[in-house]
Amino acid sequence: MVKLFATVFTFVALLSATAQAAAILKARGPGPVDCRDDLGAQALGNTADAVTCINQLAAQGSAPCTANQLSNILCQQGNTAITILNNQLNAQGGNDAGDTAFTCNDVAQAAGHILDICTRNDGTVRGSTLGFDNPNVTVDIRGL
Repeated sequence: MVKLFATVFTFVALLSATAQAAAILKARGPGPVDCRDDLGAQALGNTADAVTCINQLAAQGSAPCTANQLSNILCQQGNTAITILNNQLNAQGGNDAGDTAFTCNDVAQAAGHILDICTRNDGTVRGSTLGFDNPNVTVDIRGL
């Protein structure tokens, strides 16, 4: 009986730890994704090119990928670009850089989230999302 209680207790503890970890990951995840259907077909990027860019950004790991101007193209492959936008500069007319500290790995993860939601059946993609827990930054994938 004691062994059964210990097993049940361990199982409940594991479930609780898993739920806590999932909540932390969800809280740190990127914001909602907008597939930017308001843009025309010219804004569609190539999915394979976007994947190449995501891999290049992820390989940079914790290196800074900041938006120290209105927008920075962080990677361009073919006609597809991953851009980081500084929302504070957009809102303040260029007067406040805000907190745009962001790692290249964070950008890669946010771009991967866009890819997961916005990839189309024809092998194209476009979309944007707020950066992880930083509302000052938008990550954008689109064709040039």
